[in-house]
Amino acid sequence: MIADEITAAGFRLAGLRVLVVEPGGVQPAFDEACRSASLVLVTAELARYLPRARLAAALEGRAPVVGVIPDIEERSIAPDLGAELRRVLGVSE
Repeated sequence: MIADEITAAGFRLAGLRVLVVEPGGVQPAFDEACRSASLVLVTAELARYLPRARLAAALEGRAPVVGVIPDIEERSIAPDLGAELRRVLGVSE
């Protein structure tokens, strides 16, 4: 997981490996996480600092599974994952 310090604290308690980064360190941390983990979660606030094409490709890829989640303070809203999944699968409501 890639998160701010406050959000990271709760996920560490759940046993997740968390990379705490500043905005300038998001890209290298994301690349490292994608190479070494089967699931990569990044807070919406920090996902804003990834190139859109890189994030989109990771979200649509098969491995690792990548998800964007809200941070604990909800500074940025995560995308509607259900709508994104339906779009990727070509399924409409």
